[in-house]
Amino acid sequence: YNEGKKVEKDDLRPGDLMFFSGRAGGKGRVGHVAMVVDVNPDGSCTFIHASTSKGVTYQKFPDGGYYSKRYMGAKRIIPSEPEA
Repeated sequence: YNEGKKVEKDDLRPGDLMFFSGRAGGKGRVGHVAMVVDVNPDGSCTFIHASTSKGVTYQKFPDGGYYSKRYMGAKRIIPSEPEA
């Protein structure tokens, strides 16, 4: 969470990392990480992550619940290719 370029929710791209607080970690500590795989025209996205109950799974965001409440921010670790 300390590396990369901060990304706003409305600028998410595939490959960006999303960070969420964990159940036991409180609001100020990262407890879960996911990667954006798809961004929809309405600004919502799909991310992939590993959950303890379901294993590797895809999730919509915002979900209006668990992940929306725990969202801490997003980072772009790998810069985009420069435009030609």
